[in-house]
Amino acid sequence: MLRALIACPGPSLRRAAPGAVVADVTIAVNAAIRFVDADWWLALDVEALNEAPRRVRRICTSARAYELVIEACPGTPVTVIDHLPIELPRSLRWEQFSLTAAIAFAHHLGAQEIKMIGVDWEGQADATGRVLPLRNGQRWTRERLIVERIMEWGHQRGVKMEVQMMAKGKRKDESVAGDGATIAESTVPARNTEPRRFSVRLDRDHAVGNAYREKGHELARIEILDPEANVNFVVDALRFHVARARTL
Repeated sequence: MLRALIACPGPSLRRAAPGAVVADVTIAVNAAIRFVDADWWLALDVEALNEAPRRVRRICTSARAYELVIEACPGTPVTVIDHLPIELPRSLRWEQFSLTAAIAFAHHLGAQEIKMIGVDWEGQADATGRVLPLRNGQRWTRERLIVERIMEWGHQRGVKMEVQMMAKGKRKDESVAGDGATIAESTVPARNTEPRRFSVRLDRDHAVGNAYREKGHELARIEILDPEANVNFVVDALRFHVARARTL
């Protein structure tokens, strides 16, 4: 059984101990290569190429970044993920984020057990201290939902996936967008080319508001801006917020 470790560049990576995780192959995602001795560098973030390490065993990148990668790391074997027969269906949207692409790549390598570290799903700074506007709450919500769907897909096929930084405990399979939540779609774009904005007002007795209130926080409204958002996405986002509140 091939065991893979995916190291992501979240701030918690600096406190992690990658060597303590038993793995046959280690994949460092973007800036994580600066902190982890990896078998593969998944280099999809163009900004990370500006500080490419001198020694990289093998690189997996996208067709878009290929020219920059071979310029930054001449002589290093490079694989283009776009050209691989990835088994994960594109409907899972694994191509949207570096972490999800790393999971797809690890599975392509034959991994039956995939562990992920340096996954924080919060804050704008990465492990290097670099602050990026795209590292925001909406992005983390979207990425986490896609990861959860990929993990479910893997579970059905006997592939064990674990995010070590994720709060322990099983998420309840409950609908939280029922009584007490008002979901209003305020903007519907033509041809789905512009982001949709959803405004979710939480009534006093709503599950999300109660979950935060139990931890001493108040949350009365959730704003979601996503080009592919729909009511089902909002329901998933509410479920995520309930799970997150329990970890505060």
